[in-house]
Amino acid sequence: PAAAAAAGGARVAHSPVGGVPPWGPSSAAMPPPPEQPLEREQSSNFDPNSHPLAGVPNLEDLSQPEPLGAAVEKEAQPIEALFGEYIARCLFSKTWNLRDAALQKIMLNLNAGAYDGTSPGQLFEGLALVLKRAIPDKNVQVFLSCGPLLQALMHRCSARGLRRPEVHQSLEPMMAVLADRLGDANTRVDKTARDAHMDFARCPTVGAGFTASHVLRPPKKKTVPPRVYSSRLQLLASLVGEVGVQPDHAEGLALQPTVQIAMEWFNNSNADVRESAVRLVGACYAHVGLDRIEPYLSKLRAVQREVFDAEFERISGEDAGPPPEP
Repeated sequence: PAAAAAAGGARVAHSPVGGVPPWGPSSAAMPPPPEQPLEREQSSNFDPNSHPLAGVPNLEDLSQPEPLGAAVEKEAQPIEALFGEYIARCLFSKTWNLRDAALQKIMLNLNAGAYDGTSPGQLFEGLALVLKRAIPDKNVQVFLSCGPLLQALMHRCSARGLRRPEVHQSLEPMMAVLADRLGDANTRVDKTARDAHMDFARCPTVGAGFTASHVLRPPKKKTVPPRVYSSRLQLLASLVGEVGVQPDHAEGLALQPTVQIAMEWFNNSNADVRESAVRLVGACYAHVGLDRIEPYLSKLRAVQREVFDAEFERISGEDAGPPPEP
Protein backbone atom coordinates (compact mmCIF):
# COMPACT_ATOMS: atom_id res chain seq x y z
CA PRO A 1 0.00 0.00 0.00
CA ALA A 2 2.81 2.36 0.87
CA ALA A 3 4.49 1.58 -2.42
CA ALA A 4 1.25 2.14 -4.19
CA ALA A 5 0.80 5.40 -2.37
CA ALA A 6 4.34 6.35 -3.25
CA ALA A 7 3.72 5.46 -6.82
CA GLY A 8 0.54 7.45 -6.79
CA GLY A 9 2.35 10.37 -5.24
CA ALA A 10 4.94 10.15 -7.90
CA ARG A 11 2.32 10.34 -10.54
CA VAL A 12 0.80 13.41 -8.97
CA ALA A 13 4.19 15.00 -8.55
CA HIS A 14 4.99 14.55 -12.24
CA SER A 15 1.62 15.82 -13.50
CA PRO A 16 1.98 19.47 -14.63
CA VAL A 17 -0.12 22.10 -12.95
CA GLY A 18 -3.15 22.73 -15.13
CA GLY A 19 -2.47 19.53 -17.04
CA VAL A 20 -4.56 18.05 -19.81
CA PRO A 21 -8.12 17.39 -18.59
CA PRO A 22 -9.70 14.00 -19.25
CA TRP A 23 -11.94 15.38 -22.02
CA GLY A 24 -8.98 16.53 -24.09
CA PRO A 25 -6.85 19.64 -24.39
CA SER A 26 -8.46 23.07 -24.28
CA SER A 27 -8.58 25.15 -27.45
CA ALA A 28 -6.16 27.60 -25.86
CA ALA A 29 -3.64 24.84 -25.28
CA MET A 30 -3.97 23.38 -28.78
CA PRO A 31 -1.34 24.37 -31.34
CA PRO A 32 -2.63 26.40 -34.31
CA PRO A 33 -3.57 24.47 -37.44
CA PRO A 34 -0.66 24.15 -39.83
CA GLU A 35 -2.35 26.26 -42.52
CA GLN A 36 -2.59 29.39 -40.33
CA PRO A 37 1.13 30.22 -40.31
CA LEU A 38 1.15 29.58 -44.07
CA GLU A 39 -1.62 32.14 -44.61
CA ARG A 40 0.18 34.72 -42.48
CA GLU A 41 3.36 34.07 -44.41
CA GLN A 42 1.55 34.70 -47.72
CA SER A 43 0.00 37.88 -46.35
CA SER A 44 3.35 39.19 -45.12
CA ASN A 45 4.93 38.53 -48.51
CA PHE A 46 2.07 40.03 -50.53
CA ASP A 47 3.33 42.85 -52.73
CA PRO A 48 0.45 44.84 -54.26
CA ASN A 49 2.80 46.80 -56.50
CA SER A 50 3.91 43.69 -58.40
CA HIS A 51 0.44 42.20 -58.68
CA PRO A 52 -1.13 42.00 -62.19
CA LEU A 53 -4.03 44.13 -60.86
CA ALA A 54 -1.80 46.68 -59.10
CA GLY A 55 -3.66 49.89 -58.32
CA VAL A 56 -7.12 48.32 -58.00
CA PRO A 57 -8.70 49.11 -54.61
CA ASN A 58 -8.95 46.28 -52.04
CA LEU A 59 -6.62 44.16 -54.10
CA GLU A 60 -5.62 42.03 -51.11
CA ASP A 61 -9.21 40.82 -50.72
CA LEU A 62 -9.47 39.39 -54.24
CA SER A 63 -9.25 35.68 -54.92
CA GLN A 64 -7.30 34.07 -57.72
CA PRO A 65 -9.15 33.86 -61.06
CA GLU A 66 -9.85 30.42 -62.40
CA PRO A 67 -8.19 29.30 -65.66
CA LEU A 68 -9.93 30.14 -68.91
CA GLY A 69 -12.35 27.43 -69.94
CA ALA A 70 -12.49 25.87 -73.38
CA ALA A 71 -15.91 27.46 -74.01
CA VAL A 72 -14.48 31.01 -73.86
CA GLU A 73 -11.00 30.35 -75.18
CA LYS A 74 -11.67 31.72 -78.65
CA GLU A 75 -13.44 34.83 -77.36
CA ALA A 76 -10.72 35.48 -74.80
CA GLN A 77 -7.77 35.05 -77.16
CA PRO A 78 -7.59 38.61 -78.59
CA ILE A 79 -8.29 40.08 -75.13
CA GLU A 80 -5.50 37.98 -73.62
CA ALA A 81 -3.10 38.99 -76.40
CA LEU A 82 -3.64 42.70 -75.75
CA PHE A 83 -4.32 42.97 -72.02
CA GLY A 84 -2.58 39.89 -70.64
CA GLU A 85 -3.62 36.45 -69.43
CA TYR A 86 -4.40 37.47 -65.85
CA ILE A 87 -6.75 40.29 -66.82
CA ALA A 88 -8.45 38.00 -69.34
CA ARG A 89 -8.96 35.34 -66.67
CA CYS A 90 -10.46 37.95 -64.34
CA LEU A 91 -12.75 39.28 -67.04
CA PHE A 92 -14.14 35.80 -67.73
CA SER A 93 -14.24 34.76 -64.07
CA LYS A 94 -17.39 33.60 -62.32
CA THR A 95 -16.53 35.96 -59.44
CA TRP A 96 -18.04 39.40 -60.01
CA ASN A 97 -15.42 41.42 -58.14
CA LEU A 98 -12.69 39.90 -60.30
CA ARG A 99 -14.59 40.95 -63.43
CA ASP A 100 -14.99 44.41 -61.92
CA ALA A 101 -11.29 44.56 -61.04
CA ALA A 102 -10.30 43.65 -64.61
CA LEU A 103 -12.25 46.60 -65.99
CA GLN A 104 -10.75 48.95 -63.41
CA LYS A 105 -7.23 47.75 -64.20
CA ILE A 106 -7.64 48.26 -67.94
CA MET A 107 -8.81 51.81 -67.25
CA LEU A 108 -5.83 52.43 -64.95
CA ASN A 109 -3.49 51.17 -67.66
CA LEU A 110 -5.12 53.41 -70.26
CA ASN A 111 -4.68 56.46 -68.06
CA ALA A 112 -1.05 55.48 -67.41
CA GLY A 113 -0.32 55.17 -71.13
CA ALA A 114 0.44 51.46 -70.88
CA TYR A 115 -1.05 50.81 -74.33
CA ASP A 116 0.42 53.82 -76.12
CA GLY A 117 2.61 51.52 -78.20
CA THR A 118 -0.40 49.58 -79.46
CA SER A 119 -1.86 50.49 -82.84
CA PRO A 120 -5.05 52.60 -82.52
CA GLY A 121 -7.10 50.08 -84.47
CA GLN A 122 -5.96 47.12 -82.37
CA LEU A 123 -6.59 48.97 -79.11
CA PHE A 124 -10.00 50.17 -80.27
CA GLU A 125 -11.05 46.67 -81.26
CA GLY A 126 -9.70 45.21 -78.03
CA LEU A 127 -11.63 47.66 -75.87
CA ALA A 128 -14.80 46.97 -77.84
CA LEU A 129 -14.36 43.22 -77.25
CA VAL A 130 -13.87 43.76 -73.52
CA LEU A 131 -17.02 45.86 -73.36
CA LYS A 132 -18.99 43.39 -75.43
CA ARG A 133 -18.19 40.82 -72.76
CA ALA A 134 -18.81 43.09 -69.75
CA ILE A 135 -21.86 45.16 -70.76
CA PRO A 136 -24.40 42.29 -70.46
CA ASP A 137 -23.12 41.47 -66.95
CA LYS A 138 -25.99 40.99 -64.50
CA ASN A 139 -23.96 42.56 -61.70
CA VAL A 140 -24.73 46.28 -61.57
CA GLN A 141 -21.27 47.28 -60.32
CA VAL A 142 -19.56 45.44 -63.16
CA PHE A 143 -21.72 47.25 -65.70
CA LEU A 144 -21.13 50.63 -64.07
CA SER A 145 -17.38 50.01 -64.31
CA CYS A 146 -17.94 49.86 -68.08
CA GLY A 147 -18.82 53.57 -68.02
CA PRO A 148 -15.26 54.96 -67.96
CA LEU A 149 -14.19 52.44 -70.60
CA LEU A 150 -17.10 53.47 -72.82
CA GLN A 151 -15.92 57.07 -72.50
CA ALA A 152 -12.37 56.02 -73.35
CA LEU A 153 -13.58 54.07 -76.37
CA MET A 154 -15.63 57.01 -77.58
CA HIS A 155 -12.63 59.36 -77.33
CA ARG A 156 -10.61 56.91 -79.41
CA CYS A 157 -13.20 56.84 -82.19
CA SER A 158 -11.49 59.80 -83.80
CA ALA A 159 -7.96 58.46 -83.45
CA ARG A 160 -5.75 58.99 -86.44
CA GLY A 161 -6.02 56.17 -88.94
CA LEU A 162 -9.45 54.94 -87.85
CA ARG A 163 -12.04 55.10 -90.61
CA ARG A 164 -15.79 54.90 -90.20
CA PRO A 165 -16.24 51.41 -91.75
CA GLU A 166 -13.57 49.96 -89.44
CA VAL A 167 -15.07 51.67 -86.40
CA HIS A 168 -18.54 50.39 -87.24
CA GLN A 169 -17.25 46.85 -87.70
CA SER A 170 -15.53 46.89 -84.30
CA LEU A 171 -18.50 48.48 -82.53
CA GLU A 172 -21.28 46.39 -84.06
CA PRO A 173 -21.29 43.52 -81.50
CA MET A 174 -20.85 45.89 -78.56
CA MET A 175 -23.60 48.31 -79.59
CA ALA A 176 -26.06 45.45 -79.89
CA VAL A 177 -25.62 44.49 -76.23
CA LEU A 178 -25.46 48.13 -75.11
CA ALA A 179 -28.92 48.75 -76.57
CA ASP A 180 -30.22 45.85 -74.49
CA ARG A 181 -29.35 47.77 -71.30
CA LEU A 182 -31.68 50.65 -72.17
CA GLY A 183 -34.64 50.61 -69.79
CA ASP A 184 -32.79 48.56 -67.18
CA ALA A 185 -34.49 48.33 -63.80
CA ASN A 186 -31.50 50.11 -62.26
CA THR A 187 -31.75 53.80 -63.17
CA ARG A 188 -27.96 54.29 -63.13
CA VAL A 189 -27.56 51.48 -65.64
CA ASP A 190 -30.25 52.97 -67.88
CA LYS A 191 -28.67 56.45 -67.70
CA THR A 192 -25.19 55.12 -68.41
CA ALA A 193 -26.49 53.27 -71.47
CA ARG A 194 -28.35 56.34 -72.73
CA ASP A 195 -25.40 58.67 -72.22
CA ALA A 196 -23.11 56.27 -74.05
CA HIS A 197 -25.47 56.16 -77.03
CA MET A 198 -25.58 59.95 -77.20
CA ASP A 199 -21.77 60.17 -76.99
CA PHE A 200 -21.27 57.66 -79.80
CA ALA A 201 -23.89 59.42 -81.92
CA ARG A 202 -21.88 62.64 -81.63
CA CYS A 203 -18.64 60.96 -82.64
CA PRO A 204 -17.87 61.73 -86.32
CA THR A 205 -16.61 58.22 -87.08
CA VAL A 206 -19.70 56.59 -85.52
CA GLY A 207 -22.67 58.88 -86.21
CA ALA A 208 -26.28 58.98 -85.07
CA GLY A 209 -27.54 56.75 -87.88
CA PHE A 210 -25.33 53.83 -86.89
CA THR A 211 -26.06 54.37 -83.20
CA ALA A 212 -29.82 54.52 -83.72
CA SER A 213 -29.88 51.43 -85.92
CA HIS A 214 -29.35 49.23 -82.86
CA VAL A 215 -31.99 51.07 -80.84
CA LEU A 216 -34.52 50.70 -83.65
CA ARG A 217 -34.24 46.92 -83.57
CA PRO A 218 -36.92 45.18 -81.48
CA PRO A 219 -35.74 43.91 -78.08
CA LYS A 220 -34.45 40.36 -78.14
CA LYS A 221 -37.00 39.18 -75.60
CA LYS A 222 -40.59 39.01 -76.80
CA THR A 223 -41.93 40.34 -73.51
CA VAL A 224 -40.12 43.23 -71.84
CA PRO A 225 -41.17 45.81 -69.22
CA PRO A 226 -42.70 49.04 -70.55
CA ARG A 227 -39.65 51.02 -69.40
CA VAL A 228 -37.59 49.28 -72.11
CA TYR A 229 -39.79 50.75 -74.84
CA SER A 230 -39.98 54.14 -73.13
CA SER A 231 -36.22 54.40 -72.76
CA ARG A 232 -35.61 53.57 -76.41
CA LEU A 233 -38.27 55.98 -77.62
CA GLN A 234 -36.94 58.79 -75.46
CA LEU A 235 -33.40 58.21 -76.67
CA LEU A 236 -34.54 58.27 -80.29
CA ALA A 237 -36.44 61.51 -79.67
CA SER A 238 -33.28 63.05 -78.20
CA LEU A 239 -31.28 61.95 -81.23
CA VAL A 240 -33.85 63.36 -83.66
CA GLY A 241 -33.92 66.61 -81.74
CA GLU A 242 -30.15 66.89 -81.97
CA VAL A 243 -29.32 65.63 -85.47
CA GLY A 244 -32.64 65.75 -87.37
CA VAL A 245 -33.81 63.25 -89.96
CA GLN A 246 -32.68 62.27 -93.43
CA PRO A 247 -32.44 63.39 -96.19
CA ASP A 248 -32.57 66.99 -94.96
CA HIS A 249 -29.76 66.16 -92.53
CA ALA A 250 -27.19 63.71 -93.85
CA GLU A 251 -26.22 62.55 -90.34
CA GLY A 252 -29.83 62.39 -89.18
CA LEU A 253 -32.01 59.37 -88.51
CA ALA A 254 -33.94 57.64 -91.27
CA LEU A 255 -37.53 58.88 -91.06
CA GLN A 256 -39.42 55.73 -92.04
CA PRO A 257 -38.08 53.23 -89.47
CA THR A 258 -38.09 55.87 -86.76
CA VAL A 259 -41.74 56.82 -87.16
CA GLN A 260 -42.80 53.25 -87.87
CA ILE A 261 -41.43 51.96 -84.58
CA ALA A 262 -43.05 54.85 -82.75
CA MET A 263 -46.44 54.02 -84.25
CA GLU A 264 -45.95 50.32 -83.51
CA TRP A 265 -45.14 50.96 -79.86
CA PHE A 266 -47.96 53.52 -79.60
CA ASN A 267 -50.24 50.49 -79.39
CA ASN A 268 -48.66 49.51 -76.09
CA SER A 269 -51.07 49.37 -73.15
CA ASN A 270 -48.72 51.44 -70.97
CA ALA A 271 -49.45 55.18 -70.92
CA ASP A 272 -45.77 56.18 -70.56
CA VAL A 273 -44.84 54.16 -73.63
CA ARG A 274 -47.62 55.75 -75.67
CA GLU A 275 -46.61 59.23 -74.53
CA SER A 276 -42.98 58.56 -75.45
CA ALA A 277 -44.08 57.36 -78.89
CA VAL A 278 -46.08 60.55 -79.45
CA ARG A 279 -43.07 62.64 -78.42
CA LEU A 280 -40.85 60.83 -80.92
CA VAL A 281 -43.30 61.40 -83.76
CA GLY A 282 -43.54 65.02 -82.65
CA ALA A 283 -39.76 65.38 -82.78
CA CYS A 284 -39.81 64.10 -86.38
CA TYR A 285 -42.71 66.42 -87.20
CA ALA A 286 -40.68 69.38 -85.99
CA HIS A 287 -38.12 68.67 -88.72
CA VAL A 288 -40.22 67.51 -91.69
CA GLY A 289 -43.71 68.93 -91.18
CA LEU A 290 -47.13 67.28 -91.30
CA ASP A 291 -47.12 66.25 -94.95
CA ARG A 292 -44.35 63.69 -94.44
CA ILE A 293 -45.80 62.45 -91.14
CA GLU A 294 -49.42 62.15 -92.32
CA PRO A 295 -49.08 58.76 -94.08
CA TYR A 296 -48.09 57.11 -90.80
CA LEU A 297 -51.21 58.43 -89.03
CA SER A 298 -53.81 57.19 -91.51
CA LYS A 299 -54.96 54.18 -89.45
CA LEU A 300 -55.49 56.04 -86.20
CA ARG A 301 -58.90 56.37 -84.63
CA ALA A 302 -60.19 59.89 -84.14
CA VAL A 303 -59.44 59.96 -80.43
CA GLN A 304 -55.89 58.71 -81.08
CA ARG A 305 -55.33 61.28 -83.80
CA GLU A 306 -56.28 64.04 -81.38
CA VAL A 307 -53.36 63.07 -79.17
CA PHE A 308 -50.90 63.55 -82.03
CA ASP A 309 -52.55 66.77 -83.22
CA ALA A 310 -52.23 68.18 -79.72
CA GLU A 311 -48.52 67.36 -79.74
CA PHE A 312 -48.06 68.97 -83.15
CA GLU A 313 -49.84 72.12 -81.95
CA ARG A 314 -47.65 72.24 -78.87
CA ILE A 315 -44.50 72.00 -81.01
CA SER A 316 -45.75 74.58 -83.50
CA GLY A 317 -46.48 76.94 -80.63
CA GLU A 318 -42.96 76.53 -79.28
CA ASP A 319 -41.47 77.17 -82.73
CA ALA A 320 -43.52 80.34 -83.10
CA GLY A 321 -42.03 81.71 -79.90
CA PRO A 322 -43.75 83.97 -77.38
CA PRO A 323 -46.32 86.50 -78.66
CA PRO A 324 -44.99 90.03 -79.28
CA GLU A 325 -45.29 92.45 -76.40
CA PRO A 326 -48.01 95.11 -76.85
